[in-house]
Amino acid sequence: TDANDKLYTKANRGKYIAIAAPGVDVLAPAVGNAHELHSGTSFAAAYVSAIVALVLERYPKISAAEVRTVLQQAAHDLGRPGMDDEFGAGRTSAAAAVRAVSRP
Repeated sequence: TDANDKLYTKANRGKYIAIAAPGVDVLAPAVGNAHELHSGTSFAAAYVSAIVALVLERYPKISAAEVRTVLQQAAHDLGRPGMDDEFGAGRTSAAAAVRAVSRP
């Protein structure tokens, strides 16, 4: 997604999409001790990986299937209501995912 929660033009689409994540104009390291803005699904994947790491830190025994469920349930629905082929369950939320596994 971009900063306005719109779908990235080169984003994957299909029934296999579980969630969406920011991937447009992401600040990333560059050559020469610099930073640049980049876009792509690989940057969105890194964002999701970071959220998974936060969830695992809070709940180390969580299964992969449970992580997927947490990410989807914590997502902010975008596009058509419910699951869709563009955004899946919606844009993932780090705060909501961590809160979901932090409850007693």
